[in-house]
Amino acid sequence: MDTCAYVQRRASAGFTVIEVIIALVILTGGILAMAGSTALIVRQISLAEAHSDRAAALQSTVERLRGRDFDLLVDGTQNVGPFAVSWVVTGRPPIRTVEIIMTGPGLTGSPPTPTTNFVSTFTYKVVHR
Repeated sequence: MDTCAYVQRRASAGFTVIEVIIALVILTGGILAMAGSTALIVRQISLAEAHSDRAAALQSTVERLRGRDFDLLVDGTQNVGPFAVSWVVTGRPPIRTVEIIMTGPGLTGSPPTPTTNFVSTFTYKVVHR
């Protein structure tokens, strides 16, 4: 009977200091892990956003060039959002090569860091039909 009374008293007494400390250590570890992964997720989202903006500007320029008559393809420039886009047309019919140069915001380095003067190039071939 003494054992049963001890178990009842122990069950109603609550947590011991050791149990609380262990629970806090586990909770702290979980919170720190979440904070670390949050920083990684924010960095990946920024990287994806920069690539997406750059791809949209490039697509806009390529579509503009595709809409032109083959014989009217000449060097040029345009601004697409925050990007300065220029292109150089080389070659003779039936194939011309268009080199598109984009300057604007982007991410460079490892780990990726934002920059305002990131330059990228894209080569596009146009075939006369």
